[in-house]
Amino acid sequence: MKVLLIYPPTHNKVGLQTFLFVEPLGLEAVAASLVGKHEVEILDARLEPNIRRKLSSFKPDAVGVAASFTSTVYSAYKVLDMIRDYDPGIHTFVGGYHATLCHSDFAGRAEAAVIGEGELTTPELLHSWEQGKPLDGVQGIASQHREGWKENEPRPLIQHLDDAPMPARHLVEKYRGHYFVGGWRPSTWVETSRGCQYRCKFCAVWRFHRGHIRMRSPQTMVQELRNIESPYISFADDNFLVSTSRAREICLGIQEAGIKKNYQIQARSDTHHA
Repeated sequence: MKVLLIYPPTHNKVGLQTFLFVEPLGLEAVAASLVGKHEVEILDARLEPNIRRKLSSFKPDAVGVAASFTSTVYSAYKVLDMIRDYDPGIHTFVGGYHATLCHSDFAGRAEAAVIGEGELTTPELLHSWEQGKPLDGVQGIASQHREGWKENEPRPLIQHLDDAPMPARHLVEKYRGHYFVGGWRPSTWVETSRGCQYRCKFCAVWRFHRGHIRMRSPQTMVQELRNIESPYISFADDNFLVSTSRAREICLGIQEAGIKKNYQIQARSDTHHA
């Protein structure tokens, strides 16, 4: 199948994106699980907003729309409506934090919502569409049925993140110079762990990851960093210091490998040695 993954456009001139404008890492992760099985492209509509032109040139069989942040939900609606108006035969699905925690918001707008991590669920969803099979057996989705929007059995979390393919960064390389964090440009967004053990009321991360935290090995992290050309690395983890011993291993591995870049982390001020 020809699969187009879209990060919806934003229209705000102010706000966080004036300081933080990062690559769509979630879409890159999903794309990595599809490359080799499908023809995949990523459209960052924040930078390339003519979605209809892309639909016309690429002619996708299925389109996935990122719905990570509540602030972009109405933009995602517009993208889904545009796809339906352009060609109602195109399969549509959404994924991300908002799509996971509030998937009913997309009932009647998308055919399916990927709930949680997409690397295992999305290939199975696409295979069902390709084979013309019902979606009832696909774990980790909500989808449209005769009786309405229905949530399937949840899919187990990926236990060993080292087994997940590296993000398909090559699919956004044409946008690379536009991604920045503060004054760092071009910046690359890198994930070393998923989840959080804290239960902050203002945060959706721990709910998305069901209260679990999983970490990639320092060796895998160093290998990924070897293959990144950007001089600036921003770690996407909500708490890079969740394990200070592991953080130390990553730093020592970077030093031993001679990878000279600028690094930025997010961490809690009350982190204890672990």
